[in-house]
Amino acid sequence: MYFKKVLLEHKFRFMVTAMLLFLEAGIWLVFPLIIGEAINHILEDSYLGLYYLGGIGLAAMIVMSSRMYFDTHFYARIYEALCDRLVVQNTKTSVTTRNAQLQMLFEAVEFFENSVPELLNNSVSLVGTLLILFFISENIFLACLCVVVLTIIVYLASSKKTLKHNTLYNDELEKRVSILHAGGNILQHIRTLMSHNIWLSKIEVLNFSIIWLAMLGLLIYTILSSVSAETAKYGTIFAIVMYVFQFIENAI
Repeated sequence: MYFKKVLLEHKFRFMVTAMLLFLEAGIWLVFPLIIGEAINHILEDSYLGLYYLGGIGLAAMIVMSSRMYFDTHFYARIYEALCDRLVVQNTKTSVTTRNAQLQMLFEAVEFFENSVPELLNNSVSLVGTLLILFFISENIFLACLCVVVLTIIVYLASSKKTLKHNTLYNDELEKRVSILHAGGNILQHIRTLMSHNIWLSKIEVLNFSIIWLAMLGLLIYTILSSVSAETAKYGTIFAIVMYVFQFIENAI
């Protein structure tokens, strides 16, 4: 609630950082295409593609450095506002509690500053990559869609167990303060936490292994399919493989 209110108060700055973020994602999205065109132009004794590559590289540097600089100042203001409202003004709570709240607020703001942009960047890149592959090669586009469907099925199949152990982990974690105050069995508490953590890790490993094998198959199919196309240029083949590799990276 407080976070939403503070964001609304700084909505102009939030819109600027969001705009820079999507612009950055768009630039990264066209990079393989520009590199592929540069290769094709070089093979045709033309340097035009290299000029395009240099221009897009310079644009990427300007946008990325601007966003990083702007984000640091923007989220610093957000953190200050949240601390003032949730901690500094709330003098009734103990020093220990307020210290914990400050730490959790810092982690929340850091999540929005670092993890959310990465998530949005990957999401935009994933959708954009699929759209570009649709226009370059329909067969590879359909193969990517099959991998997406398989990924969704795998995670849906394991979601019940994941949520169960994640909930039990958090429930047990909430008991820590009361266990410490009561002088309870802290070792048993840690063992219970680690038990749920190990289960979550097992599920993650199984999901990753299944999806990675599918991704590896997709990459092999892409290379074979691209090379066997008689009309494909070297730069186009490179761009397709790069897009599929980018798709794999984002999906993973």
